[in-house]
Amino acid sequence: MEEFDLPALGTQYQAPVFYIHGERDWQTPYSLAKQFFLHIEAPLKRFCSVPDAGHVTMLDQKEKFNDVILDILEQI
Repeated sequence: MEEFDLPALGTQYQAPVFYIHGERDWQTPYSLAKQFFLHIEAPLKRFCSVPDAGHVTMLDQKEKFNDVILDILEQI
């Protein structure tokens, strides 16, 4: 995975983009996800941080994850 170049896949989207990210995610480090997210161009985008959650946010913090999903649904 050291040679994987995510930005090479593109950063422009025609659909809304929402990142739901566990702040304790060590598989996809918060700082790297946030840095890439800043380069995304989309009609609507939002980076949602979930405290005390790891890579499987929806299992680590079910209620907080559901709150984020409901908030996103209200926006779209």
